[in-house]
Amino acid sequence: KKKKLNKSRCKNAVVSISKRGPDRFLSNYFLNEKLFIFNSVLSITGSVEKRKDLYKSENKRYYLSFNGEIFNYKYLQKKFLTKKKLLSNDSKILVNLFQNIKNKINISKKINGMFSYIVFDKLKNKIMFSTDIQGEKRLYKYEDNDIFILSSTIKSILDFIKKKDLNIENLKNYFCTRHLLIKDKTIYKNISILEQGNFFEYSFKSNKF
Repeated sequence: KKKKLNKSRCKNAVVSISKRGPDRFLSNYFLNEKLFIFNSVLSITGSVEKRKDLYKSENKRYYLSFNGEIFNYKYLQKKFLTKKKLLSNDSKILVNLFQNIKNKINISKKINGMFSYIVFDKLKNKIMFSTDIQGEKRLYKYEDNDIFILSSTIKSILDFIKKKDLNIENLKNYFCTRHLLIKDKTIYKNISILEQGNFFEYSFKSNKF
């Protein structure tokens, strides 16, 4: 929020995610290295392009990190994009939907699949993020006075912040019930689970979620 990111800590944070998507590692720094976005790709739908930077829209305004699979990607391109030839993968189709659909909230509603995504709007300096309504793909959020993190795994957050402050009350509930009966909390302080099926924004101008 206040200064450039520590790149070695960013590198440590992506190791656990990299193992889940070994086909390609994509990343970019933005906002004078105050924002870092990483995406490890496991090729499921379409083909993986030979690239090191994130997938971006044709107008280079929107940048994507995506986890999951979009089943109706062919329909989405035909309905909302003008390309006659099918784009190489569902990630490329998704990021271009942000260029072509005015009301961004509706994009998640049009996707049939399991997904979580983060899109950086380079013009308005904000990120938009959402998950599927079933909660099959999750996003975890960490925030303190200096840092805001979103990740598809808790471990990558812990690898960055380098501390494990346990939420003792949540642990007590687990040992009493043998289940984590919590909707949006985790066993770690300041790490929460985003409610599935909703659309969120975070502004870097105001540092507001």
